[in-house]
Parts: sequence; structure tokens; C-alpha cells
Amino acid sequence: MMQHLLINQEIRFFDSYKQEYRMFSLTKEYARNNIQRLLYLHNLIPFVNWSDKELLSDKIGQRTFHNKWLLSVGIVNSENNLISFMLVYERFNESNHPFHSLYLHRMAIDPFSRSKGIGKQVFRNYISTAFNELPEIHFITLQTNNVNENQWVVKFYQSLGFQCHSIVHYPEKDDWLMVLNRASFFK
Repeated sequence: MMQHLLINQEIRFFDSYKQEYRMFSLTKEYARNNIQRLLYLHNLIPFVNWSDKELLSDKIGQRTFHNKWLLSVGIVNSENNLISFMLVYERFNESNHPFHSLYLHRMAIDPFSRSKGIGKQVFRNYISTAFNELPEIHFITLQTNNVNENQWVVKFYQSLGFQCHSIVHYPEKDDWLMVLNRASFFK
């Protein structure tokens, strides 16, 4: 499917306080050069604590992160400080994930940059670009924890058009599989 970076040029946007941010392709080279900052942001995500090796990997266990370094993005502020990232890969149909989709695997925003509308802007820009640039992709999917403390996250994704599809069971937790359909996004 992918043969080039999804985000070919930086996408500029503003938060609710009119501060400028830039979204860019998160390459493996950029990730290597900024691994400590990425790990800090990544490990803010509940139930997750990756090492630099895991973060830079294209495969963990049986899961292959197809086209991860062509699909993932970073976000910097006007001082060029990394404040957010989104790891994305192409995911194929499997028993607990019945979609060929872009899978939003990880997303984190620095705590000092939250509640400014940045996450919503990142998602809207990313989703719009993905559906416009990749006509063969009909779904964008993600999973999020199905615990009471995480209901605000589920509501956030629903506000972007994602729908709760099914529960995915793991030994230590349950996740919602959430789906955004291309057709519903462009209504």
C-alpha cells in the first residue's frame, strides 16, 4: 500500500489560545534522535511502559507494525519542542480486529499542552489527510481501555466520529475497539 510518507509537508494548526503547532511525519531517524522525549510522552499512556527498543521496533511478538514510519506523526510547538506524537500502522483483518485499517496505536500529549484543543486538531488533520491520500483505506481504528476512568477518552473519540465496535479481551484488561468509517467521516 504505502510507498511514501503520508504527511509530505508539515501541517500547521493553532490551539484554542492561538499558539501555532506543526504536525510532521515521524520518521525512525527522528524517533531515534528524540527517543528520551518520545519515551517520556509514550509512557504517560496508562497500562503501557515501553523501552526505547520497543518504541523503535517494527514488530513486537506476533504483531508487525506495517508502514509505521510512513504513517506516524509528531507535533512540535512554536519553539520546536516535541509535545505530542501518534504511532500509526496499517493493520490487517484478524480475529479480534475484523478490519483492514489504519490503526492509531499510540497517541500522547504532554500534560502541559493538554486541554487546548491540540488533540482534536491532530486527529482531524490526520484523519482528513489519511482518507484523502489513501483511497483504498476505508477504516481508521483504535483501541482504548474500557475502565470508568477512561470514559472521557471514549467520549473524545466519539466526538471525532469513532464508534464503539466491540470489546477486545486481554489477560490484564479489556479494550474498546473503536472504528471510524470513511463514509461517515465525509458526510
